[in-house]
Amino acid sequence: MTLGNHYYEFDEPVRWFKAVGVSPSNAWWGANRLDDIFHEPTTLNPGDQVHALHGGVWVVRADGTVEVGAFRLPKPRFEKNHGGTISEQSLVAMMAKCGRCHEIDKPDYRINYPAVWDEVRARKLPEKLGCVDQDRLSHPANISPLLRKLLDASSEVGLGGSLSKAGAKWYRIDIGQGSEPDVSECSIRIDLANGKRLSVSASPTRREVWVRDYANEGGFADAVKAADSFAGGLTPEFRNSMVTIFPEDEVGNVMKALASYVEHGHVPSPGAPRP
Repeated sequence: MTLGNHYYEFDEPVRWFKAVGVSPSNAWWGANRLDDIFHEPTTLNPGDQVHALHGGVWVVRADGTVEVGAFRLPKPRFEKNHGGTISEQSLVAMMAKCGRCHEIDKPDYRINYPAVWDEVRARKLPEKLGCVDQDRLSHPANISPLLRKLLDASSEVGLGGSLSKAGAKWYRIDIGQGSEPDVSECSIRIDLANGKRLSVSASPTRREVWVRDYANEGGFADAVKAADSFAGGLTPEFRNSMVTIFPEDEVGNVMKALASYVEHGHVPSPGAPRP
C-alpha cells in the first residue's frame, strides 16, 4: 500500500459533500475575487470507496463514477479557527476505526484524480452560492443517514409528543448545516419551557450518542443516575455534569429517557413502561 495514501470501502451509509463547481464569492484578496467550491449534499452507500490521498479525498462509486469532495464543509474563509483541525483523511480513518468502513488495498486500476478536480473548477456556477445550498441541505429528503437514525428513534418513543406536552420546542441540525459547517456532527436540539436547553448528537467518527445539558447543573445526568437504569438498557459514561455519553446502539433507550425527563422530570428504567 502506498505510504500516506489509504483506501476504504464503506459498510454503512454516511453523509458526503460532492464538489460540483465554483461560485464567485463575496470575499476578495486584494484585487482578486475568491471562488467558493460549491457542493452537493449526498450519501456514501455500502460498496462505495473513499481514496484518502495526500492531495485530497475522492470517492469511487460502486458503478465506477469518481467524485471529489469532503465530509465537512469549510468555515467562511476569514473566520478564525479555534484549536486544531482534523484532516479529511483523519476523519475517514476514524470512521474505519469505529466500523463504518474498512481499509482495502490500493486498486489495481489507474484514476486520473487531478482531472476530476479540473472538471469541478471548470464548471462555473452563478455567484454567491456559497459552499452548499442550505435550503436543499435542510430538506427532509436530504437528511443525513445518522440524523435519520436519531429522528427515527425519537419518533418510535414519542419524543415529539413529550416535548409538546412540556411546552418545549425542538429543531434538528444536520452535518454541514448551520453556523458550524465544519463539524461532522448532527443533533436534535431541545429548548425547554423553563429556558434550559438539551441536545442529543452523534457523529460518523464515533459509535456514541452524546446528551448535553446546557444548564450545566447535572439535571439529566442526575436523573439517569437516580433511575438505576444501567442494567436495564443504558450504559452511560458521565463525562461531566453537562455531558452524558451512551453507545450508539442504545439510541432508542436514550430517546426514551429524554422523553420522560422532559415531560416528567425523571428517567424510568428502560425496561419499565412510560408513565
